[in-house]
Formats: sequence, C-alpha cells, structure tokens
Amino acid sequence: LVTGVQTCALTICLALAVSEQAPAAGAPGSVPQGLGWALAIVVAWIVSLILLLLLPLQGAWLSPFALLPLILIRAFLQTGLFIVGHDAMHGSLLPGSALWNERIGRLVLGLYAWLPWEPSCRNHRCHHLAPGSLQDPDHPGRQPRGPLFW
Repeated sequence: LVTGVQTCALTICLALAVSEQAPAAGAPGSVPQGLGWALAIVVAWIVSLILLLLLPLQGAWLSPFALLPLILIRAFLQTGLFIVGHDAMHGSLLPGSALWNERIGRLVLGLYAWLPWEPSCRNHRCHHLAPGSLQDPDHPGRQPRGPLFW
C-alpha cells in the first residue's frame, strides 16, 4: 500500500526526472531549463495538494513522524513556487517572452499566496533599485508594525 508520503515523494521524483530529460539548451526543440523546473514544481505542488486533501483525517498517518515529511515536502514545493515567480519577474523562465513569463508568474504567485502580479513586480523592481536601504520595500524600517497591517 502506497502512503501519502511515498506518493508525494514519487510525484516529485517523476516531475524532476521529466524536467531533466529536456534536450540541451539551445538545441532544436529545447525548452529552457528554468521552464522545466518550473513545470516540475507546479505539477508536484498540485498533485501533492490533491493527494493530501484526499487523505483521511484520522488514522495512524496523523502521527508527528508521518506528518513531518509531508510538511517538509509541501514547504519545499511552496518555496519552489516563490522561486519560480521570482524568476518569472526577471523574465528568465522563457527569455524573450514577456507574455509567457507573466502568465506563468501570475499562476505561481497566485498558487503561492494569492499575490497579485503587478504590485509584486513593482515592489520587486523597487527592491532591486535600492536593496537593503530605506527605499527598499522589503526593508524592515518601511514596514507597518504588526501582522494586521501587512
């Protein structure tokens, strides 16, 4: 019997194996490596979410030893979504195709935390213009105090 952890791990392995089978960059019919990784992460994120939602809410699999790997897998995939969104903001998923970078970016930022594309891009550009300074939107000195103001 395949457990939820095994199914999630298998999904990730299959998605990564597919992404590594792409032809070399620049070869006819090749897909940029970043796009392959993006596809693998999104597919693994969606499949693992569906599988975890289908697990029963009772039973031995709810022990901390069974839940910890599931939490770690989902945290890894959640972080991957943010990285894909970041790469899309930089136009590096499909270099030369702003439209597809935007489409993919919108999708993954929405899956990640329902983040809107335009404000995220604008803040990210401002961050790169003045990283670590008071003009940086990510600088702690510019943030309202407390989670209610985020």
